[in-house]
Amino acid sequence: MKSSLFILLFILSIYKAHSQHNIDGKVEDLSNNPIVFANILLLNATDSMLIKGALSDNGGAYRLENVPEGNFLLNGYMMGYRTVYVPIVINGRDLVAPLLSLEEELESLEEVVVEAKRPLIEQDNFKTVVNVANSIVATGSTALEVLEKAPGVRVDRQSDGISLMGRDQVMVQINGK
Repeated sequence: MKSSLFILLFILSIYKAHSQHNIDGKVEDLSNNPIVFANILLLNATDSMLIKGALSDNGGAYRLENVPEGNFLLNGYMMGYRTVYVPIVINGRDLVAPLLSLEEELESLEEVVVEAKRPLIEQDNFKTVVNVANSIVATGSTALEVLEKAPGVRVDRQSDGISLMGRDQVMVQINGK
């Protein structure tokens, strides 16, 4: 009795191992050029849950291994291309998926603005520059008040002296003058 149960479990495990299939396919653009490193996702058809994923190789080919039987959506996408969904059914054999043709998605920009802000403190070879224009404490403050609040700067109002990180010989320039 135990041996027949063991044989039955063994046969079922072999059957279950053979119920896993492979999906081979290729992804190209509309000019029949392979798309390298495109994302290929196998999604469950009922709830779009991710089952497997792969990337296309240099020739645009991909392979999804150990896929169970069922109804799926094959999703192909790449940045700069429109996403494609293809329904597929896997039942009893490996599948060669239909060619995924991705269409370029061109979007023209009306205007591009590049903005940059200088850091509050810049270190050059022989000088330290405090860019007060980027400091929030500069609003409504005098130049001396801004210097007092700058890191590493000490203002002595009694002796009219300014020191920077312990050095007394400090030259203050406003706009390079």
